[in-house]
Amino acid sequence: MVLGALLAGCAAENDPLLVGGDDAQKLDDAVLIADAGATPDVGSDAADVPAVDAGAADAAGADGATMDATSRDAGATDATALDGGAADASNDAAAADRGSVDVGIVDAGGTDAAALDAARDGGPADAGVDASTAAFGAAVEVLASAGGTGGSPYDDDCPAGSAMVGFDGVVSGYLTHVAVACAALRVEGLRVRTGTVMLLPVRGLNPGTDVSLRCPADQLVVGFEGRSGSLVDQLSLACAPYAVGTVGGALVAQRGAVTLTASAGGTGGNPFARVTCSGDGAARGAAIHAGDGIDAFALRCSSLAVR
Repeated sequence: MVLGALLAGCAAENDPLLVGGDDAQKLDDAVLIADAGATPDVGSDAADVPAVDAGAADAAGADGATMDATSRDAGATDATALDGGAADASNDAAAADRGSVDVGIVDAGGTDAAALDAARDGGPADAGVDASTAAFGAAVEVLASAGGTGGSPYDDDCPAGSAMVGFDGVVSGYLTHVAVACAALRVEGLRVRTGTVMLLPVRGLNPGTDVSLRCPADQLVVGFEGRSGSLVDQLSLACAPYAVGTVGGALVAQRGAVTLTASAGGTGGNPFARVTCSGDGAARGAAIHAGDGIDAFALRCSSLAVR
């Protein structure tokens, strides 16, 4: 019997299904643990079981890391939104560029409008801004006349906002007709520009050959020279361009280099030296004495202001 009992004990130790005593209790507890999802206080062997759950928790941590990555993706989306803001800024810049192009169209004659705007407000230049117009002041300077004392006097001034740029006439050995030519003024960039030309009334009567004297484009009459006796025998006109500058903080038109037109008339009389508007003045018109022909001729000058 003793031998039989020993053999039965060995079989029970080697067969995992034959567990007795404390080992059986541990197995029952492990089953209960699996069913209840709880962690009992059954010693080091049972403590090994929740380690699996802890591993699961680690896996959850990995899921949390994945969520963090998703958050990073959301951050990337935010960055994309920022890029969208940058795109908006680019669009704004493009709109500003389009505005610059529109302004540039106003200044068809040049690209100096920015410098004029800077001169006006004393600050940085605003590109493509058209200044305004140039107009004569009230003071009038009448230059010394060429010719005699006959005929009737006429003060032929150009309309407001325009200046003398030449004349149309008739010649028959001397000047028999004169009609002052005026051009509308505008300011573009740093330059005074001339526009549409109109003629004032004709002075004089006698027939002859038609002539026409004109300053170059964007230039104004500033003086004259020629030949004369008791009548005006011949005239040439002195012309100059005007740029915008500042004097005492005010915008003014300043004269450039002077050039001379061709002459109109005959070879009688005596030559006289050029007579020029003082300072930066330009001709606003002419003082003419006329009857059958042109008895005397002079310029009426004023300074130009930019408005």
